Amino acid sequence: MGMASFLSGNLATGTEYYERAVALFRALDDRQGLVSSLASLMLRGLTYQTNTLAAAAPLAEVMADGQAALSLARGINQRSGEAYALIFLSFCQGSAGQYALAWQSALEGLRIAEAIEHRQWQTAAHCALAALNGDLLLWPEAGRQAQAALSLARASASRHWINCATGYLASMYVAAGQLELARATLAAAPAGQLEQARGARGAAAAARTLGQRLVRVAQAELALAQGEPERALALVDELCATAAATAIAAGVPRLGVLRAAALGELKRWPEAMAELEAAGAAAADAGAVGWLWRIDRQLAQVLARAGQPAEARAAAERARERLSVLTAGLDDPDQRGGLERAAAALGAAMEQPVASGQPAALGQPAAGGQPA
Repeated sequence: MGMASFLSGNLATGTEYYERAVALFRALDDRQGLVSSLASLMLRGLTYQTNTLAAAAPLAEVMADGQAALSLARGINQRSGEAYALIFLSFCQGSAGQYALAWQSALEGLRIAEAIEHRQWQTAAHCALAALNGDLLLWPEAGRQAQAALSLARASASRHWINCATGYLASMYVAAGQLELARATLAAAPAGQLEQARGARGAAAAARTLGQRLVRVAQAELALAQGEPERALALVDELCATAAATAIAAGVPRLGVLRAAALGELKRWPEAMAELEAAGAAAADAGAVGWLWRIDRQLAQVLARAGQPAEARAAAERARERLSVLTAGLDDPDQRGGLERAAAALGAAMEQPVASGQPAALGQPAAGGQPA
């Protein structure tokens, strides 16, 4: 019941069920069940899988449960549980801006999943690596990892993982400017058929599961990239209406950034700024450090186009400072490359005069290559 609630997008109810399961497994001293339940509880945070929903707990709390699951799994030599805990820790660590740890966790989890021939955890690991590379703006590798995840998901006929992998892959294509590939990828997904279903069933066909929501947010990103801000806004508003907001945060950072971008294209500056303020507060409350620089960058773009150049440069400088902190935690120059290019783009934009209403994207880095 906990997993059914989580996968259907209800993090608060899923958390209640899993907390009850944890208490019962502890009373029974059932460590195998406890590993699974503690690892699954990580889904209540703002992870790469759940970033279209409001978090039910901060990432620091969530990752503590993940570490406990990992320790227990290793203590009883439960390899599948160890892989599960590592991979879902990666989903959390990446969202928290702990990129080096996320990379290590995902690769170790993938190694174990391959060794024990666990196809589902292999799929999850490739999804984690796709999202992580996307967070680091490394689009070619992000695309390759998402394609690997989608191939495995199709082989196992898992609709959940097919939708998740499709959402990651389509988002990577949009970010890299490969819009035709994004359209084709979305059309082939199970959730891609929701558009036709909406005409027949209306609101009942709204995207609600975790996988469906990742597909829907990619559809909104594509609409915005195609110059259709009204459609993008409608899709994001649908996701916001079904985000099941919980006590920790009223806003959803990923949706807030996308909604602000659409509002900005429609020249609804005050609404866009308010959206980004809520997104920033939600990201801080949830511990989703990786979203903060994106929120500041989007705010800089909105302020620049609204004719507030001084405030735009201040927001861009905050974004650049946040990027410096994130890149400082990465030893591998290849892993740092995307974020360094983003920081350089922000710096270059800050040196240029910004005219009122100018449509330039302040601090937008180049795609840096295309997914294979």
